[in-house]
Amino acid sequence: MRKSAANLRAPVLVLWTVVLSALTAVFGATPLRVLRQTTGSALYWVVGLAIISSAVLIGWYPLALIVGLQILLIGTFAEFEEREFTLRQSASFSICVTALFFSSGFYIWTAITGKGWLAQLLAAVTSFLDKGRELNIEVLSGIKAQDIVAQIPSAVLIFIILSLGLALIFEPKVSRWAGVKMGSREKLTDFSAPDMVVWLFIASLLGAFGQTGVKAIELISINVLNVAVVIYFFQGLAVLGKYFEAFKITLFWRLLWVMVLVIQLPILMSLLGLVDYWADFRKAFAKKAAELRKKRIQD
Repeated sequence: MRKSAANLRAPVLVLWTVVLSALTAVFGATPLRVLRQTTGSALYWVVGLAIISSAVLIGWYPLALIVGLQILLIGTFAEFEEREFTLRQSASFSICVTALFFSSGFYIWTAITGKGWLAQLLAAVTSFLDKGRELNIEVLSGIKAQDIVAQIPSAVLIFIILSLGLALIFEPKVSRWAGVKMGSREKLTDFSAPDMVVWLFIASLLGAFGQTGVKAIELISINVLNVAVVIYFFQGLAVLGKYFEAFKITLFWRLLWVMVLVIQLPILMSLLGLVDYWADFRKAFAKKAAELRKKRIQD
């Protein structure tokens, strides 16, 4: 009965995927995560291909691209996870596969378009910025099309990372609604970035702001820096989640901290994740929480 109820909710999950991808882009992967568990591997890929084909036939090419990347991302993550890779390994491999797929598609597009591909890309970005200025969006007022095009590699990678991260964070709530039991895995609060990321962060910081005078080094450094900041944002989020768990923070204060730190001050979360590489806050939280419990028992 529970399985049949979950299957009945599968079309709703597909609808959620399309709507959230169209409205928010990054949240579209969240229902896909539960859909993969509901349908299984083979049917998931069939359904995913049907969604992409439908979007292409209608002419919604940007939506087809967004949904296609997310379907590949969640599908490959689940395949690696089922083969008992760790959370960090599954995430890293699925992100790399999705990024390589996008890079291959982009290369094919440039080969077909010819030498004018950069001009077309700049024209599309300029058109987007002009529409934003017409709507009086202040954030876009001082941005140049060339700056956006130069950071497209990191923007795509950040989109992929955010899609997977949000899918894993909101997976419990969506799975409970769908009546789907997800497999056990490592806690997200135990996530930490690979050691090499801190060295990439330091090198990119020097390359981006060291005034080397070499344009190629500066562009590569800015893209690497953007991605490293997002990775450490999720590590900072894991530290905050461990703090909530260790000290049994109530829902009200959790929401308040999330509003202040995560939504209002995301750069502070990235800094927290970076400092955690050396400070290991979560170990300190566990130790302090144990001391407090011991003290309560003694009292």
